[in-house]
Amino acid sequence: MRVYHADLHGEYGRLDGTLTTGPNGVYEVRTIRPGSYGYAAHVHFVVTRGSTKSYLQLLFADDVRKREPEAKQFPVLPDSLQRLWKAPNHGLHTEEVRPVVIGPDGVHRVERDLQLR
Repeated sequence: MRVYHADLHGEYGRLDGTLTTGPNGVYEVRTIRPGSYGYAAHVHFVVTRGSTKSYLQLLFADDVRKREPEAKQFPVLPDSLQRLWKAPNHGLHTEEVRPVVIGPDGVHRVERDLQLR
């Protein structure tokens, strides 16, 4: 699974990583809260299963910035990364808004289970 998002200035390239789930499919991503480049702040997940890639944008319920119209949301990868990474244009593309819970330690937490069939 590839996970990436914009930095505090809304720029891509620094906060990007690949992970493999644990034995029970469990994963955890620890990072900073994404910045914005005019669109609501979000985290990209690219899940690979065989030759199929599924794309998910995870947005935060407490981010009230205007979201782009549905027609402009995809591809989920920015054009510059799409060309660089040469990702195929197949698989699931989706966007989901999730609640943010701020713990007593001040850490913002978002939970999202991904299930592949």
